[in-house]
Amino acid sequence: MTLPIQRLLSHRIPVLLKTGIRKTTPSLQYLVSKSGNSNSQYAVIVGVKIQKSAVKRNRIKRIIRAALAQILPALPQPIDCVIVVKKDCSMKKSGEMQQELDVLKTL
Repeated sequence: MTLPIQRLLSHRIPVLLKTGIRKTTPSLQYLVSKSGNSNSQYAVIVGVKIQKSAVKRNRIKRIIRAALAQILPALPQPIDCVIVVKKDCSMKKSGEMQQELDVLKTL
């Protein structure tokens, strides 16, 4: 049975930024730790310096969330994950994003 994924609570983000395992790809940085809950939690951060337009920042977040919805339930154990976008990836499709997010399967 796959459990639903949830957004990470805001007070957990600074903890993950300090103590999480860091992995990077060309356009994303991951901060990951094992979850204390029974389901995976995530947060997606897209800064204003990356994309000025709020509409485009939200599009990037939607693409990443759609790819996460397919990847996180398939993981053997639940994780807490913060994804920080390093450069503009608004032109990428969800399939391309899913390939970059496959790094999470190796943790």
